[in-house]
Amino acid sequence: MRDQGFATTKISISMGGRRPVAEFGFGAALPDGTSTLTITRAALYGVLRDEAVRRGVPIEYGKRLVSATPERDGVTATFADGTSERADLLIGADGLRSAVRTITDPNAPAPRYVPLLNTGGFAKGLRLDAEPGEMHMVFGRGCFDCYLVHPDGDVWWFANPRQPKELAAIGEDQWRAKLLDLFTRTTAPPATSSPRPTRSSRAGAPTTSRRCRPGTAGG
Repeated sequence: MRDQGFATTKISISMGGRRPVAEFGFGAALPDGTSTLTITRAALYGVLRDEAVRRGVPIEYGKRLVSATPERDGVTATFADGTSERADLLIGADGLRSAVRTITDPNAPAPRYVPLLNTGGFAKGLRLDAEPGEMHMVFGRGCFDCYLVHPDGDVWWFANPRQPKELAAIGEDQWRAKLLDLFTRTTAPPATSSPRPTRSSRAGAPTTSRRCRPGTAGG
């Protein structure tokens, strides 16, 4: 997993991009040298999937759960294609609109919209006054954003802009215009060159895993 991400040792928090109001480390490395890593979700998924396959865990795609029947010593899960599987335990890791949650607890609260969006991506061609592996979180007016510099010079970033009304869809040009407007209200770190256009990507947004070891994920 280490070769899929990069060490992230420090975090700073500022208001409006001004002088940090707090700075702290992510903690000491483990005895084997493992430290906090920043890694894309896609890469993390790939590492965990490969490790599961290596350990002989079967993985099937294209299955849609439609029911789950508890039994004395386990549970039977039935899928839309008519197949079923029996196991000791059914674990739901199927996201915000979890079918497992709805099936096991029909009275569970339904997802609701909160006035906050999430986007992220990667920028090339920037020269920021920031050390690689240091995470910078900025609270601005109407938007929270975070960035850190990869050892190769690329900037990994994500942002949480406020959005009072839920959006059915938003194009890349709209995203870019909206974010540029929000970010110009925040004092950004000095850049010595202009960035080349970068694609916004929710799926590719970076995630920080604290002390991740191959086959496990630390939070």
